[in-house]
Amino acid sequence: MIDNKIYKPISVLNNVIECGNLSPGLFSSKTDEWATPQDFFDELDGKFHFTLDVCATPSNAKCKLYFTKEQDGLT
Repeated sequence: MIDNKIYKPISVLNNVIECGNLSPGLFSSKTDEWATPQDFFDELDGKFHFTLDVCATPSNAKCKLYFTKEQDGLT
């Protein structure tokens, strides 16, 4: 059984992409490095108690233990 609470945000995003309603501002950055907004992280951290940030820089790491782009914690 699929939990619709989990998949609903993904289907909403897919609909936005398919309709071409993405803001051009989303693609205007000269970098691919984006920090997770602190309030969003804090809310999820309160539930999951993160100990590792797998994609960070020394200036934006959300956890004491983190991987940088060079360490490639995503693969």
